[in-house]
Amino acid sequence: ERLERERLEREKLQKAYDEGRKDAFAEVDEGADAIIKLTGATGEQGDALQKSYEKVATSVVGSFEEIGKAIGTTSVRFGLQGEELESLTTEFIKFASITGQDSTTAIEGISKAMRMFGVDSSQAQNVMGMLVKTAQNTGISVATLYGNLQTSGVALQEMGLGLSESVNLMASFESAGIDSSNMLTKMTKAATYFSKNGKDMNEGLSDLIKRLQDSSTQAKATEEAYSIFGTKAGLQFVKKNVSVGVGYDYMKSSRSHNNRWSVNLSWSF
Repeated sequence: ERLERERLEREKLQKAYDEGRKDAFAEVDEGADAIIKLTGATGEQGDALQKSYEKVATSVVGSFEEIGKAIGTTSVRFGLQGEELESLTTEFIKFASITGQDSTTAIEGISKAMRMFGVDSSQAQNVMGMLVKTAQNTGISVATLYGNLQTSGVALQEMGLGLSESVNLMASFESAGIDSSNMLTKMTKAATYFSKNGKDMNEGLSDLIKRLQDSSTQAKATEEAYSIFGTKAGLQFVKKNVSVGVGYDYMKSSRSHNNRWSVNLSWSF
């Protein structure tokens, strides 16, 4: 009877072990399947991605499915393979872990922002570092930062700003107590309005402020400001630029010695 109980216990342990191995293999397969689904790669290219997946999986913490999705997304978004793919995917997974994000979402968001501003894929790690530093210094989440770069990219570029300068601008807004997301939404709305009238952001705001400060054109310019920004924000904009007498001065901004932009925020509202 004792021998029979021992035999049954051994069988039970062996079954649990075998099931555990099956579950582990299934998890590994989930990551491999994610790569195929995202890239459509087969043959030699598929084998190369599989090897990269296996290497990354042994060097980072995360589920196999997450790692597989990160490999596939990085490969598609940045057109990389081999060691370059492995290195950048590893950095993205670490970045996502540090910032509390899903790695695939982070890869897609950052790649879109970089593409919008024409930043080369080789600068991805530098962009990640800049976003983390800005988030730590200002309290803005990195997701908000690269999200703002995407949604307000056109307006920011119309002001002649690149990706790093745009991030610094958001940091300057936050340091001045101004909600950067709200501010960029208004800037984007203004850029759209001026574009319809054949002007870029700099030209449009400069002209509007000049007319606000001229008594003969002030009334009509005030109505225009309300139309662009809405009544509440428009009123604040008018007050800033009429009473203070200092207009939109961003186009006069210049880089300081520490590569940050000195921004005159007197027009902000």
